[in-house]
Amino acid sequence: MLGGGLGCYDLDHCSDEQVWAFVVAVPERVLLVERSSSGTGAHVFVEADEQPGWKRTVNGLSVERYTRERFIRVTLDRM
Repeated sequence: MLGGGLGCYDLDHCSDEQVWAFVVAVPERVLLVERSSSGTGAHVFVEADEQPGWKRTVNGLSVERYTRERFIRVTLDRM
């Protein structure tokens, strides 16, 4: 479960290039970047204070950000 300093950006339907372009712009310390269980998205785990989650379009990508009270299925399929 996210929280206690662990957060995640959940990116949907993106290429590896889009993921890495997103990762370099992330303001928090990145801990792990992996493919999502669908194989078409990515999870970017970060150190983050707990805040309300959000869903936005960032540079054409569908991005959700969670930092508390959320389970993320981890694949450990590192990118």
